[in-house]
Amino acid sequence: MTDQTPIFSMTGFGSQSFEVAGVAYFLELRSVNGRHQEVRVRLPWPAPLLEARLGGEARAAFHRGRLDLLLRSGAGERGSDDDGGGASAQGQGRTSGLRLREAHRELEQVVAELGLGGSPEVRDLIAYAELLDREDPTRRGPPQGLLEAASAALALALEGWSRMRATEGAALGRKIHGLLGAVEAAVGALEGLAAEQ
Repeated sequence: MTDQTPIFSMTGFGSQSFEVAGVAYFLELRSVNGRHQEVRVRLPWPAPLLEARLGGEARAAFHRGRLDLLLRSGAGERGSDDDGGGASAQGQGRTSGLRLREAHRELEQVVAELGLGGSPEVRDLIAYAELLDREDPTRRGPPQGLLEAASAALALALEGWSRMRATEGAALGRKIHGLLGAVEAAVGALEGLAAEQ
């Protein structure tokens, strides 16, 4: 057997952490076997430009199978524990409901502490949410500089992912070549027995 074409595993994992504007981010890649090329990008907030760029760079790195790319932030990891398509409507509704109830309780405490009387209304909750958005920039979407930093982190994660696939593929190749060698030896033995008869 002379053909030693490298084999790459279809499954793989790669990750990279990085920081932008004082917020830690973690980028993770997971691939599985598949007949077609599919890239799924999951981000903590809607960001079409970032999703398109990371998805395009990931697509260029492989030809077949499914690759899941997950970007999580240290602040507000919405949708990171779901089944792959972003936050589920049911889970997102529960999370939003919990946030509203917590915000309402916090506002009631402020009203009581200040002796204002009454109960916070919907407009108060909306104003409170806007205040939280100003305090936590990750709630508004991706910060400035994330596109370049995430792209650089993806390149490093893809290197780790490729190394893992090559290592697993080499082990698989050794096993396949060993089995083929055993089959060739058995065929040779059978041919020898057939020639004797």
